Amino acid sequence: MQHLGTQELETERLLLCEFDKADFHEVFANWAGDRETTKFLTWQAHADETDTKRFLAEVTKNYWRDDYYHWKIMFGGEIVGSIEVTGADERSGHCELGWVVGKAWRGRGFMPEAASAVCAFLLEQVGYNRVEAYASVENASSTRVMEKIGMQKEGVLRSYFRLNSGKMTDIAIYSMLRADFLNEF
Repeated sequence: MQHLGTQELETERLLLCEFDKADFHEVFANWAGDRETTKFLTWQAHADETDTKRFLAEVTKNYWRDDYYHWKIMFGGEIVGSIEVTGADERSGHCELGWVVGKAWRGRGFMPEAASAVCAFLLEQVGYNRVEAYASVENASSTRVMEKIGMQKEGVLRSYFRLNSGKMTDIAIYSMLRADFLNEF
């Protein structure tokens, strides 16, 4: 593993880069304060911009670490979402991705574009052997992202994940292996 930290990544339409503490208003307005957008996540929608300021303070204080990966997703100068490594196992060489995109930008292919760039970075440059992602089986949008970027469905874990509503949900697990990625591209 050659950790590089949150590097700036560019795609055809997007810029993935570090958050700044000053992003709080846009992050709150675009997704963090929206209950509909956060309904499949473990964390509650932020009650106000103070919650978002606290969240961004936590994120930005970790950017010094070379094993920390958390990007804001920019389109046309606007912050449309976020993608991050939510967990990793160094010994086994795998990591887990999590993402969110504001509802105003859903259905435009931004998340598959961002997730593809992040997977390429993690598999090729950082050296992970496996990138995985989980989603509630009710979250068809996230499972479509996983399928579009070439992740393989491995199965369903029953009653595995507690949503922010308190409801337990089954989750689908998907993964992409470095060998598969290198053979595809």
